[in-house]
Amino acid sequence: MIGAPPPEPWVPLHLQDPPSVYFDVFSPGFQEHLLPNFEAKVRPFLDAVRTFDDVVAWIMQFHELPRRMGPVEHIDGWIAAMQGDFAAAAQHLRTYIDRMEPFHRGVMDDYWTLQVEIESILRAGDRTAIAAFLHDLERRTIKAYGLNRFWRPTPFPFETR
Repeated sequence: MIGAPPPEPWVPLHLQDPPSVYFDVFSPGFQEHLLPNFEAKVRPFLDAVRTFDDVVAWIMQFHELPRRMGPVEHIDGWIAAMQGDFAAAAQHLRTYIDRMEPFHRGVMDDYWTLQVEIESILRAGDRTAIAAFLHDLERRTIKAYGLNRFWRPTPFPFETR
């Protein structure tokens, strides 16, 4: 959660604890709360997550409501992509695209275009092209949030196999 955007207004108040200073790296009090933030969030994660299977188990807690923050097809697709199973990742994304296409016609055009582009790249299965695309997406996200000074590019798990 360190560096994540503050919770959206629709999140119930009891879920917004601790205060936004723990979420927003640009908050004036962020640095003074960094160690308690780390102790509360990062240490438990690092103590529990040691292997790739641990990462998958951790991600799966966000598969079901009330913790789910996005489509299950995205969760399943990212797990498949991390494992290098790009055909399965593409199929999960295609299932999402097919399910949501009627709702997205003319709405959120950039988002929708990105979904279709990711699915196409995954379907091609070219590891080098997939890595390049994802690294570019990662760079753009980091730049958009102004986090360049904190970011260090690293390989995706499928690139190290």
